Amino acid sequence: MAPAIALHHGLRLCSKATPMTRLSPAPSPASLRVRASLPARDVRASLSPRVVSNALTALESPASSPPAAGAAAGAAAAINSVVQKMETMGLTDTNLVSTNEHRAWVASACVALAALFTRGVVTTVDDASVTAVLGAVAAAAGAYLLADFGTGVYHFGVDNYGDGSTPIFGPQIDAFQGHHRRPWTITKRQFANNLHALAKPILFSTLPFIFVLPNSAEQDMFFSVFLASVMFSQLFHAWSHTPRVLLPPFVPALQDAGLLVSRKMHGAHHRPPYNANYCIVSGICNPPLDSIGFFSGLERMIFQLTGVPSRSWSETAPEWLEEGGYYEDGSDEQ
Repeated sequence: MAPAIALHHGLRLCSKATPMTRLSPAPSPASLRVRASLPARDVRASLSPRVVSNALTALESPASSPPAAGAAAGAAAAINSVVQKMETMGLTDTNLVSTNEHRAWVASACVALAALFTRGVVTTVDDASVTAVLGAVAAAAGAYLLADFGTGVYHFGVDNYGDGSTPIFGPQIDAFQGHHRRPWTITKRQFANNLHALAKPILFSTLPFIFVLPNSAEQDMFFSVFLASVMFSQLFHAWSHTPRVLLPPFVPALQDAGLLVSRKMHGAHHRPPYNANYCIVSGICNPPLDSIGFFSGLERMIFQLTGVPSRSWSETAPEWLEEGGYYEDGSDEQ
């Protein structure tokens, strides 16, 4: 709990522009040490009132004891850590061109997914019963819904925690965080370049269902649709950043029908407070999740357990804001 308490103390000192400051009317010796050890840049420009509000909400409880004398340095270090990570986000993932390796991974995953889906369809047709058909349809629909939810949770994680140096997930984290600075560049990624990072785990997840595990029509339909939806979510994501007139006619139709995440819905994710509309398959899960504060609650829980603030709490930092507009031409029309 020590890092959380340290950050709690530091955030109070950075909340000069908010009413929360009235809780600490006079600076203590510890607070003066915090002020002296804060970065030279104006930290209040990087930590919005919302970071203060969320942090204090998470930490204000009878069990929260006053920070120890050494908490001053800890508070400054915690704040500095957020600022420094934000300054480098998205700097390593700059290549937008597909390579033969990218194409091979995506093609292999597509073949495996098609094989699994086809087997599910053939098994369903061979059964030739209403129950089999309804079961297969229900499995596919449930998989599509779960994929939307799953991409939301993953998107939340890579947007807000870690950086390009994080083991395993670093490249994805760097790409998603850099995407917030330059949203429209996703539309310039070539097809395989955009999908290959997801194609690798999707391929290795699909093969056991084809060659090892017992199969059924419902299982084949569920996992082929779920895994395909996750992999192609990055394509759906790119379409949500593409002006309507540049999309194939069927795409806006599916977006308007709520079967693909729309430009308007995902555009709201790129607006303050940056903590909603994370789901990027159909977006159907966004309204219910956001209405109950699912991701906001998850942020607070993670902060309470680890002392690590969500990156979305620093929404006013220049490094977090868009360079240009939502679209390539600098416009923000949804």
